[in-house]
This record gives sequence, structure tokens and C-alpha cells, in this order.
Amino acid sequence: MSPADAPLFSIVTPVFDTDPAQLREMVDSVLAQHSGDWQLLLVDDCSTSAATIEALTVIQDLDPRITVVRRSTNGRISAATNTGLEAAAGTFVVLVDHDDTLSPAVLAVAAAAIAADEAVDYLYSDEDKIDDEGGLSGAFAKPRWSPARLLSQMYTSHVSIIRTALLREVGGFRSDYDGSQDHDAILRVTERARSIVHLGEVLYHWRATAGSTAIDVREKDYAWDAGLRAVSEAVGRRRLAGVAEPGRLPGTYRIAWSLPTAVSLVLCIDDDTEAQRATDAVVALTTGVETDVELVVVHAPAVSEATLQRFEETPTSRRVFVPAPSDSSSAARNIGFSHSTADVVVFVDTRIESVAVDSLANLTGPLSQPDVGAVGARLLDTSGHILHAGFRYARGDYRRPYSGRAADAAGEANALVVDREVSAVSAMLVAVDRFGFESVGGWNEGLRGEIADLDLGRKFAWLGRRVLWSASAEAVVDRRPEDADTADEHAAGLFARWGEPTDDPYIP
Repeated sequence: MSPADAPLFSIVTPVFDTDPAQLREMVDSVLAQHSGDWQLLLVDDCSTSAATIEALTVIQDLDPRITVVRRSTNGRISAATNTGLEAAAGTFVVLVDHDDTLSPAVLAVAAAAIAADEAVDYLYSDEDKIDDEGGLSGAFAKPRWSPARLLSQMYTSHVSIIRTALLREVGGFRSDYDGSQDHDAILRVTERARSIVHLGEVLYHWRATAGSTAIDVREKDYAWDAGLRAVSEAVGRRRLAGVAEPGRLPGTYRIAWSLPTAVSLVLCIDDDTEAQRATDAVVALTTGVETDVELVVVHAPAVSEATLQRFEETPTSRRVFVPAPSDSSSAARNIGFSHSTADVVVFVDTRIESVAVDSLANLTGPLSQPDVGAVGARLLDTSGHILHAGFRYARGDYRRPYSGRAADAAGEANALVVDREVSAVSAMLVAVDRFGFESVGGWNEGLRGEIADLDLGRKFAWLGRRVLWSASAEAVVDRRPEDADTADEHAAGLFARWGEPTDDPYIP
């Protein structure tokens, strides 16, 4: 891109009684940009500090691209940011806090991404934290665009670069959401954005000082409250079948999903010893559930008639028993699906020992969104550790990256307590949309175990459907040894089918 073709970036920074040294650090990081196509709008929200006012006077004379906009009244963060938005001449607005700093490359990297995709309306980068001595730590390698995660937490945060016309179109920032005004604005922006780009490198340094949410979001409980209201409004605006609630940790949120009108459960059993636990799993999923639940039991020849009779006691409205013609778990699941009738189908593994309350709703509810193809559960083993929290399909291999962590672990950037997009989920407890599942041809019967799960995830992605991991649909599962004798063979088949992965879009 030639300099003449680069977009003009309007960097908007509200200022109120900022420490002059930190303000100057922020300004110096703008002056150091590799791209010179910017204007810096410092919006003084009626500072009372003589040192801040003097610093702004000095800074304004450093470069003609710097403008200090002085407000006549103190309006707080949203009002001050909107004042900057009104004065912005750039095609894109860059949101920078008054005490944070930018990487010198941020505008050049953003300009290159915009040149590659003229429809891009919102860009966000990875970030880390900077202390008062200039030390950097806590790098957050973010996923690519993950709308479920944005409903669960403000993960895009810094740096946010927004097409100016779109930000104005959605109404800019709203003072009623101060504390989480960025989250509220980005929820509205991304509902209309044509293209959203993740800049996968650390381009923003967030100041970590006492009293800052960069250190502990609990320092500002009002921000959590404002964020909940923003998410709740987004749920209503999008007509999602659920209710927003506070998440497990400050700064996180969850959707309590409503059940669809009908659900089919598919259960595949190989022998009589599995029957009692399988019955218990079905009972746990369906007890107290106010919806039409159909149970499809696919059974191997070794399963007795007496065992099948146990399933007649489950609280399901309809039961279908289907003989399994082979020992392939993928083939058995496909047969079960073909005998089901609901638009939402849940595959249930016989290893499940217990299920958390409302798991069926939280597993199936997200499928009311037309672009969601599958939703997998948070799976724990009997020792109280994470077993499955989404697959990472990258670096020429596949992994369960969070396996073995304590059940109460939050994970990097709270990844283990928020709903989010993933490349694939475990088949042990997964809900699928009927049309999407049929469109991708169901489970690949030539693949076994987790390899088939990964293949299904890749097929949904190919179809343009999202695969979600639910932090609120939870089950305890009996851990068993993996199929080590076939894993390598089938992984090779998976890579031959889809290519060897270089990086996972959602889990670094």
C-alpha cells in the first residue's frame, strides 16, 4: 500500500486529570507510529489538575496532527469519547486510553489489513499489560472473531479500530453504560459490521496500576453491572432465546438459554453393563425439563431385552430402539440420528456419570441461532479435572489444550468459564442442528474416536456454521484410555482430508 492509499486514522483519547508522564508516554507512542496517516484527538473532559492542563498545552504544540478538544462540562468517558468521534476526520477511529501505549506498528498493520479487505469495519488486536516501570507482561493472544465469546466477556477490548461512519451510525457511546461503554458499543458495531479482522499480534499495552481493571476487574464492580446490562440488551436486540446473567467471575456473563420445543437424544450402548449409567444420564438430562424429549437408543446385539426395558422408565415422551449393524461408533450415531425426528439432536455417551442442572437447555438453546451447527459441553473427569473444553487443531496436530486442569480453573483470559467458539467439541455430549448435520453428511464413518469429532467440526466450518463450547452445560465423565492404536492412523487421514493445520482460529 502506498502512503497515498492508506486510510486516515483518528485516534480518540479522553483525558481527565491524567498523570502527565503517562499521558506523554501515550502521545509518544502515537508519534512513533510507522504510518503517518493519523490525527490524535485528546479530549479534555474538564480536567481539574493544573499539571494535566499544562501537559496538554505542551503536547498540542508537538505535532500539527495533534488536537486538544476542550469540553465545557465534565461528561465522563462516553460523552468525552463522543466529542472526539464528532471531531474525527479519519475513515477509522482508534480507541486509546489516556495512560496506555501503542506498538509502533499498529496503524501500519491495520492499514495493510484494510487494504486486503475493503469491507472491514472493525479490527482488534492482541494486547498485554504495561507497568509503571515500562515492563510488559500478561500477553493475551485472542481468538479470531468469536461472537459467542463477546457475549460472555469483552475480549476484543484493546486495540479497537472502528470504521467511523459505522460507529456514528450505531449511535457512538452511551453514558448509561459507562464502565463497559466499549463493550456496549462493540456489541452494536459487530451486529452491523460487514467484515471483522483480528490482528494477531500484540499491538497495545494496557496500563496496569492500582485501581485499574487491567489488574483486577473487581476494582470496578460498576463496570460488571454495566456490562451485564449491555449484554442483556444485545440478547433482546438479537431476539435470542435466553436471558443474560452474571458469569462465574467478575467481567464475565452467561446466557441462560431456553429449551427448543422438541429435542431428540441419541444414545448408543454396546452391552448390558453400560445400561444403568446410560439410564441415569438420560434421567439427569431430562428430569424437570418442560419440552418434548424423544430418546433413540442404538443398541449392539449383546444388549438384552431386559436392559432395554429400563429405558421405558426414563421421563421421555417417545422411545425408539434401533439395532446397531456395526461396531463403528460413528455409524451407530448416524443411525440414531436417522431415526430421530426433532430439529435439535443431542448425542449422549454412556460414560456420563452426572449432569449439571439446566445442561440440556444450555446445550441446545444456542442452536436457535441459524449459524450455529453444534454445541459441546464442558466435560470433567471423576477426579474433578477438565477433560474436554474444546479441541485445538494446529501445529500439525490436535490437542485438548485444557485437559487436566482443576475444575475451578479459569484458564487464560477466563477461557474456561465463558462460552466461546472452538474448532471442534467432544461427541460425548454434543447438540447439533438437524439441517446443518444433514448438510455435512453427519459423522464420517471411516474415522474413529476424537478424529471423527475433529472432522465434524471442520465440516461445520466449511459450511459456515459455528461450533460452540458451553461453559454452562456440564457433565462428569468416566475417563478411559484413548484409542492410541488408531489415533495416529486416523489423524493422518484427517490431515489428508483437510490439510495439516498451522494455527487454530480460536485457541492459540
